Amino acid sequence: MLHRYLPFLAVVAMAPLGAQNTCHYASGNTPTTGGCNVIPWGTKNTAARWVNQRYQAKMTVAELGNAKRAITGLSFAPCNAGTHSSTSLVIKMAHHKGVMTNNFVTNLGNSAVTVLNKKNHSWTMTANTWSKVGLTGFFSYDPAKGDLLVEITAMGNQSSGSNAACRSETTLIRNRLWGVAWVGTPPTTGNLTNSYALKMRVCTGTPNGSFTSYGNGCGSGPLTIVGSGTPNLTKKFGLHMINGRASSGGFVLVGAVQKNLNLASIGMPGCTLYLDPVFSAGVAFGPKGVSAALSFGVPNNPYFVGKTIYGQGANIDPGSNVLNLTVSQGTTITFGK
Repeated sequence: MLHRYLPFLAVVAMAPLGAQNTCHYASGNTPTTGGCNVIPWGTKNTAARWVNQRYQAKMTVAELGNAKRAITGLSFAPCNAGTHSSTSLVIKMAHHKGVMTNNFVTNLGNSAVTVLNKKNHSWTMTANTWSKVGLTGFFSYDPAKGDLLVEITAMGNQSSGSNAACRSETTLIRNRLWGVAWVGTPPTTGNLTNSYALKMRVCTGTPNGSFTSYGNGCGSGPLTIVGSGTPNLTKKFGLHMINGRASSGGFVLVGAVQKNLNLASIGMPGCTLYLDPVFSAGVAFGPKGVSAALSFGVPNNPYFVGKTIYGQGANIDPGSNVLNLTVSQGTTITFGK
């Protein structure tokens, strides 16, 4: 195995993410029950009404255990499987006391924290399972300051599944504020209702190293990139591919910025580039279509805990398309302690 320290980790987003120590739930911890609502994530090949959405909802002090917490993860419970993509996704968290109004700005206040701000963001929706959106920041929650307000501003919504609806509250009164069918600047005000707010899970604590797949590979396999080991401080982890062409060649790409670039225009239909590569290394595939693994070392530096990078693989596959090249899905690599 080829061993490398990652020379580009300094450009990784400065925020916790990954498997958390404790999780808390709005509207219960069961991801298989409730209604199915397309606000704010939209539908398949989203109609104009659902392409751009702004959304707010709250978790109460009681639901968060009435304790100070570092919130490092946010999940929803999709009704259908697929990959959700946004041309822009911004998620903010804030403390909020009292009753929500129909004004997004007023509800958010002056101390909101942006926990995700990404162009061309993708995340995997697993039906009836808590599915992580993936944050690049964390929120220091203090119950003395009120409930937790979560705001999602999603633009360019699209899903590979039948739709991107997620489980919603159908029995309890829980306010949600939403605005849809807008273009350009997100609206200042919206529709305030007391039903169908999405079920949410937030997780807290120091993250453990993990791999999370997003998107889809192409080729007859399809080509798949796989992580091994645990990307924690002082440890090694590996990346290799399966479902490739037997006895062929390929390479592994690693980057600090997630992308969602359709490659059909360059002769690779059904293939997508899921990252902006800053590092690559060639690998050989064996007779069973499994590549050699690249091994990476994680420095013993607390700075890296919770940081994320992205990996993707490519395989030289003659006859697969004009470029004779296939690519895997993406994988998010989260560094832990």
